Amino acid sequence: MGLQKYESEIKYLNFEQTLVYEKLSDLRNLDNLRQKIADPAAADLLKSNLPPEIKPEQIDKFREYAEKMELGADYIKIASPMGEVTMRLVEQEAPKCIKFGTTTSPLPFNLWIQIVPTGEAECKMKLTIGAEVNMFMKAMVNKPLQKAANGLADMLARLPYNLF
Repeated sequence: MGLQKYESEIKYLNFEQTLVYEKLSDLRNLDNLRQKIADPAAADLLKSNLPPEIKPEQIDKFREYAEKMELGADYIKIASPMGEVTMRLVEQEAPKCIKFGTTTSPLPFNLWIQIVPTGEAECKMKLTIGAEVNMFMKAMVNKPLQKAANGLADMLARLPYNLF
């Protein structure tokens, strides 16, 4: 078995590196956003104040996805097609790196979020999934894990960090 890495595309965000880091390093922030979006009036208000790069449909999609997750300060629990996955914050280097590791998962893995400033109020982000995969499983999990890395990076890049 060897560690396989699945890296997302680099995503550019119109938010400060420290703001993005602060919001993602304490997952209760995402829970606050999830609860706000669950309220139709708050969701409508949020949709009316979105920056141009975030579409209202993306808020609906996030709400649909977020309804099935549980978030705490340092953990996230989601129902995935593979089964229940729980990840805990295992390492962080403010304001540039957050690392999560699975505590419950059919396939143990780590997830790194790297955040690098590109300007005064801008940053770029890359997400990496690292999984111990044997050569027999590699063919089965390569595509889904790459898709997961890109999909999660897309979702995180579209969050309105200044509104939660």
